[in-house]
Parts: sequence; structure tokens; C-alpha cells
Amino acid sequence: MATQRKLKKAGADAERQRAIRFPVRLPIRYTLANDSGWGELVNISSSGALFTTERPLPLGKRVELCIDWPALLLEKVHLKLVARGRTVRIEPGRAAITIVTHEFRTSGSSFMRESAVASLQVQVANQAMQGIGM
Repeated sequence: MATQRKLKKAGADAERQRAIRFPVRLPIRYTLANDSGWGELVNISSSGALFTTERPLPLGKRVELCIDWPALLLEKVHLKLVARGRTVRIEPGRAAITIVTHEFRTSGSSFMRESAVASLQVQVANQAMQGIGM
């Protein structure tokens, strides 16, 4: 029984690692049960996403990502990708989730404004960290 679980876990890890990761720099808003923040998507695949965070996130917790999607619906409606999953890796200033569900939604103008401001703040913070050798 334990051997079957190990084989199943190894197969799941191999499947996760086989998914093609696309390097993408897009503003995101992440939400946990009672916390939220802004960051930037680093890369995404069909099974997971890596993104920057304002503060450390807890491992194994449910997270919802709202990603300001670059494509327009019918060439005029802004979209956001909403992905839900659990944190599976935590690094200084970054977190990775495994994606369990995802959907595209139309994006309101307030989300667009907030994500643009947050994107600038993240860029400034990243440049400041690089400048001090972090």
C-alpha cells in the first residue's frame, strides 16, 4: 500500500514537471482565506504558477490568483484568469501553487487600474531589492 502511494506521488511529480512553463510577467492579485496582496506572475503552466509576493505565504494553503490577462475578448473586453490551488513551494518573495481549477472572467475597470498601480509598485520594489543585492 505504501509503495503504491509512493509510485502515485512520483507519477504526479513527474507529470507536474512535464508541464511546459511559460515565462510571463503579468500583474496578479492573490487571495488567501483572510489575506490578500499584489504580485507579478513569473511563469505559468497548465498545472501550476510561480509568482512574486509582498510577504511570505503559508505552505499548503488555498490561494486564488487573479491574473490580468493580456488578450481581449472580442477585441474590446478585458479578461482576467482566475486560478485556484494550494501553495506547494515558498521562496523569499515568491510562491508556487498547483492549479486545481481555473476560469476566465471579464475584468472590471477597477481591477485594471489597481493591477496597473500594483504592477508599478512591484517593479519598483524588485529594482530596489536588486540594487541592494537581495
